[in-house]
Amino acid sequence: MLPIIDNRDVFRDPNGYVIQGSYLCADCTDRADADETHSDDWWPLGVDETDVPNHCEECGGLIFESLTSDGVAYVRDALVRGTGRAEVLATWREAYASYL
Repeated sequence: MLPIIDNRDVFRDPNGYVIQGSYLCADCTDRADADETHSDDWWPLGVDETDVPNHCEECGGLIFESLTSDGVAYVRDALVRGTGRAEVLATWREAYASYL
């Protein structure tokens, strides 16, 4: 199973960032740069809801974010159909168990 990056205090320490279009978890992001950078190139993850689960492009870990109703439908559909890698689906099943 893949790691689940889930920091419950995301307003102080986001689960990850979108940096110039790339999704990176907090562990794979240079935190010093993230704290010092206040530009539109860095967007925190884990603060808002998402329509699809996002994974870190470096380590593959799930960057946990709350799901919208479309996101819940997406995850449920993928799990029922078995579409995707077994490792990813197992991670989603664990991380989003409260939605299912």
